[in-house]
Amino acid sequence: MNKIFETGLSLPVANRKRAALLLRQLYLDIAACFLAVRWAYTASTGLLAPGKFHIRLSRYPFWREMADELVLMIPLLQAVMLGLLAFSKTRAAGLWGSFGMMCLSFIVPRSVRDGVGILTFDLILAALALTAALIEAKRMPEAMKYS
Repeated sequence: MNKIFETGLSLPVANRKRAALLLRQLYLDIAACFLAVRWAYTASTGLLAPGKFHIRLSRYPFWREMADELVLMIPLLQAVMLGLLAFSKTRAAGLWGSFGMMCLSFIVPRSVRDGVGILTFDLILAALALTAALIEAKRMPEAMKYS
């Protein structure tokens, strides 16, 4: 029993590297899962109720001219992001695309009813997408060495 406490909690270097890789992969999977749920929800609501989205976009002069195109384009782009996040080979593109779409969501007008909670949630998802994309970009050259 004393030998367990004498050795301490430090792991061998190989095990530390493996644990770090597993934690990175877990973070990437969780980030992709959260973003996939977000895109599935928003794409489905956008495709099922395009009239509400069109009315919301038409209220603002800048978006009024493009509202007809944006009503279909934004939910389809969200569905594409969902598809990219679903596969490990395209996950990096999906993460960068998700970050771009989250940045776009700050430009699209919001109603006052949405409140600060939705804005905070979008900021968290944008940060999650960015950090996951950066981790994936750092991991990509390492993964190519072993394939």
